[in-house]
Amino acid sequence: MIRNRVPSICLAALLLTTFAGAAGAQEVNVTIDDLRTNFQRQGYQVDEAIVWDWLAPPVTSFQVIDEVQNRILVVEVFADAGQAHIEESRTVGGVRVDNVLLFEYIQRVVSDEGPTTRPVEADFVGLVRDSERVNL
Repeated sequence: MIRNRVPSICLAALLLTTFAGAAGAQEVNVTIDDLRTNFQRQGYQVDEAIVWDWLAPPVTSFQVIDEVQNRILVVEVFADAGQAHIEESRTVGGVRVDNVLLFEYIQRVVSDEGPTTRPVEADFVGLVRDSERVNL
């Protein structure tokens, strides 16, 4: 099990390092529609977007369900990277990619407890990056 995680963790670190340098060059605001479409094209179940406009900063979120690997990704999309950065400073366990915050959870079938957080895996981060390229 640990052996399977090591390549995933290494790839995530490589992607985040590579994209961090590229992100400094140009801010890209990814749209909700582009993100949802990109996840759907990859075969994930994607829930409808929910607008949380009374929050500060306002955010739109949706969930991506990966039934094969038993995980859930919560995607939070802000108007710009500055707003996403504000929310990132208030939370723990998320990964920010420009105006998007990602939180990954272990899906539970039946439980009285809330979902268990886990590190966001590289394949999810890569799909957000692919969505950015549509807006360039």
